[in-house]
Amino acid sequence: MKRTGKDLTPNNHMPPRNPDIWLCILLISRHFGNISKNHIQLIYKDIFIFLVRLISSGVSAITFISYSIYEALSGEPINTVIILLIGVLFVWAILLGPLSLIADKEISGFIASLVTILSIVNVLNTGDVTDSDKTNQNIDLFQQALQVKYCPTTIQPDESKRAKFQALKDILVKQCGFQNHQNIYRLAIDAAKARYLDPVSGLADNIHSEFIKDEPVTCLSIAKRMNEICPGKLQL
Repeated sequence: MKRTGKDLTPNNHMPPRNPDIWLCILLISRHFGNISKNHIQLIYKDIFIFLVRLISSGVSAITFISYSIYEALSGEPINTVIILLIGVLFVWAILLGPLSLIADKEISGFIASLVTILSIVNVLNTGDVTDSDKTNQNIDLFQQALQVKYCPTTIQPDESKRAKFQALKDILVKQCGFQNHQNIYRLAIDAAKARYLDPVSGLADNIHSEFIKDEPVTCLSIAKRMNEICPGKLQL
């Protein structure tokens, strides 16, 4: 018995949603004349959405890879891995939809947890609190600030600059005395961000901190400024 076009159509009410066989089904159905205009429009719409997702995920992948290369060249291996892992989640959500992250929560949850752990490790690794050399330097500059009295005219003949040196000296004593405490406070904030921000928000905060830098006033920065005014007065 000869099969009709109606027999060849898998579903007369809803066309298949698999993008890999859309084109074949479209050609077969149009050949046998058993698919409605609305079904054809729906298939075209699905193909368009799929292509948009594919292009968007490709652009996102290139962006994340480029940023990770930048971090690698900057000597930040942990940041490099973090960016690549976040890129995997981001591209995954675009290509397959956000709900797919929930459907495969074992994998997505593992990646998100790994990002959190690496972020905390990175904070501890790059923080000034864990850098014993910087901590000792702050203590040493504090002691020097207590001992230095003024900038002699033999080093700096300009009276206005000597007055500025004297004003900076008072600031240096306060800043170096509290610098290590400030570093601990900053570490606590960064650790909280690494723990509680989701991967994408954490990445956005990292990009903001890296490219839109608000240089903080530190014990070392004040000491450098004082040495520019009165060279050799402080041992850096």
